[in-house]
Amino acid sequence: MTIAANETRTRRTQEERRAESDRRIVESAIALFAEQGYWKTTLNQVGERAGYTGGLVSSRFGSKENLLKAVVDEIGTVFHERFRADSEGTDTRAMLHRFVGNYLRDVPVRPAVRALYVIMGEALAVVPEANDKIAALSEHTLSVLVGILQEGKENGTVSAHVDPGRTSMTILSMVRGASFDQLLMPDIFVVEDAIESINDFIDRYCGFASDD
Repeated sequence: MTIAANETRTRRTQEERRAESDRRIVESAIALFAEQGYWKTTLNQVGERAGYTGGLVSSRFGSKENLLKAVVDEIGTVFHERFRADSEGTDTRAMLHRFVGNYLRDVPVRPAVRALYVIMGEALAVVPEANDKIAALSEHTLSVLVGILQEGKENGTVSAHVDPGRTSMTILSMVRGASFDQLLMPDIFVVEDAIESINDFIDRYCGFASDD
């Protein structure tokens, strides 16, 4: 192997190590934000959870605010991948039902989802740095729903009176409200009942025939 090839491999290995450590740091931050919130989490705690030092976290991300932005970006990637899968196919009703079901079933089992809702709650008061990132994630989610509903109107499966923008906002608001309730009242919240209720609204408002 030539010297140039060795140097290229060394650089690639260094880049791979850096990417791996960044990934572990962000994943650790997500876990801690989900457990105790952004405000109570320190860079030292993130570093310790990831197996590094707080100094390394600070060196990589510069500040806690920048780490927060990286966390929201990663959460956005998780949601985007999920939404991409939800919007595959041609059955409008099935895609909307899949979106609702997957969204709500993910809440108790995926730290990224819980972290997002903790951050959203804190963003209203103590973490304004997250507002723009969360707004961008919301806009992407709405665009997915609008696309599904618009396609349904074009193929005749969604009623002509349905406004894709307003209806998408309503569906997202219902899902997010149910998600907060699930986090706040896990002992009494019945996720399948919530999914059924939201999907019943979708069926009735959009003009889908029920399975009954």
